Amino acid sequence: MHSVQRAVAQPVEPSATPKGPELLSLPSGEFYRAMVANSLLSAATAVPMTSALSEATRRCTICQVAVRLPDWKTHLTSTPHLVTKSSPPAKRRRLKLNERNIGYRLLTKTGWTEDQGLGKSNQGPVNPIAIQLKFDQRGLGYGTPAPKRVTHSQPLIDACQGKTKLTTITTPPVQPLTRKEICRQYDRDRKQRMALLAYMNRD
Repeated sequence: MHSVQRAVAQPVEPSATPKGPELLSLPSGEFYRAMVANSLLSAATAVPMTSALSEATRRCTICQVAVRLPDWKTHLTSTPHLVTKSSPPAKRRRLKLNERNIGYRLLTKTGWTEDQGLGKSNQGPVNPIAIQLKFDQRGLGYGTPAPKRVTHSQPLIDACQGKTKLTTITTPPVQPLTRKEICRQYDRDRKQRMALLAYMNRD
């Protein structure tokens, strides 16, 4: 009993404590004190490891909260975790198209959704391409460019069409030829034919 009290009172040093085969060569008293010291050393080192393990956390990707590792299994069966897991994510409307757009309606008829890209394997672009309204006959890039929009409203289209006035080329009416003009044209054509025949029949 006194040897046990002395072993407990003395500080435990891991490097000075015999272990393994060294214990077999010790006397009975020293052997007992070494066994008690090893048990105390194991108990002293186990406490920090347990506290460090309890402080370790793991982040739940579904709930977006940090959970202690000992409570991880309990968190997986908790009501907040199950409710968050079962509820679908909120649908984000990224497109600027509405249900009245003809392109939007044609795509939805084929089973397309807003989160899918175009193409057979949905590998195409997801967002629609913005365009500029252009009703004039000027070249591309001339003047100040109009703002790009995905869908232009009908009043805006009508306003752009009303600002542009297309110039139409009008041809003057054909005046009838007089008798003298007809005779001159006939003589001119006859001379051209005779000159052409003389050129082709020359030696």
